[in-house]
Amino acid sequence: MTTKRTVARFSTTVCAGLLLTAVATTTVTTAAADVITIPVGQQGKDSTTARPERGSSQASVAAQFGQPLDKKAAVGKPPISSWRYANFTVYFEGDHVLHSVLNPPAHTPDTQPPSTDASTTAKP
Repeated sequence: MTTKRTVARFSTTVCAGLLLTAVATTTVTTAAADVITIPVGQQGKDSTTARPERGSSQASVAAQFGQPLDKKAAVGKPPISSWRYANFTVYFEGDHVLHSVLNPPAHTPDTQPPSTDASTTAKP
């Protein structure tokens, strides 16, 4: 009977030790993870680029900004479509502006896209 208790206690101790080791390893691994950020362009209220306001109709956008460079057909329910202009893209829900965003800057051979290398990315 004493041998069974000793074996049971030893098994419990070993299992607890393994569990503690697994938790500690996971915690250390998680704490050492790098944060990678991907820039999405300069968005904000400070922008001087005129863009359509939310709720504007497609007709008023076309009248104010002209024909877009590219039109993407509506998909989904509700139907979402987009019009791409040189400096911004307009997203429509049905016939009305849902949102407009600045396009990311074009990359020429003289400029390189922003780095996504973890060593050059600021950590929070």
